[in-house]
Amino acid sequence: HGNGNNETAKTNSTNTITTTAMMQAESEEDANQHPAYIPLVAGSTARLLASLATAPLELIRTRQASMGGSSSTSSTTMMEEFRLLLRTNGVSSLYVGVAPTLWRDVPFSAIYWLFLERFRNGLANDDYGDDDASGLFMLGDFGGRYYKD
Repeated sequence: HGNGNNETAKTNSTNTITTTAMMQAESEEDANQHPAYIPLVAGSTARLLASLATAPLELIRTRQASMGGSSSTSSTTMMEEFRLLLRTNGVSSLYVGVAPTLWRDVPFSAIYWLFLERFRNGLANDDYGDDDASGLFMLGDFGGRYYKD
């Protein structure tokens, strides 16, 4: 995909980390031993919100890319395209095609964050200390290599 999905991935990661931290703070469990549902709920909620927030922009970007340079309407700006969609088909037209994206991304994100949290907790509870830079580096490397949006 393009840079738009890269920005979506960054937004989703930020949302998930924030949501996970908030849920852990509210949990009565120790932060390193929190229930498995916290990263599942945080990951899926963050992805759901990020997907819904960016769906209109992704749709307009895709529509403009599909028009190419051959038609006279290809010079429309994103705002003009946004207004045209709203005027002709209403708000629901901004979310055309979002269902397959949600079916793909929400479960993926929930599972991804569950395993990432388990991996992180395994590093913290193993021979690696909380301040061990190599463990944190491995975690970052793992996330960067295997998280594909």
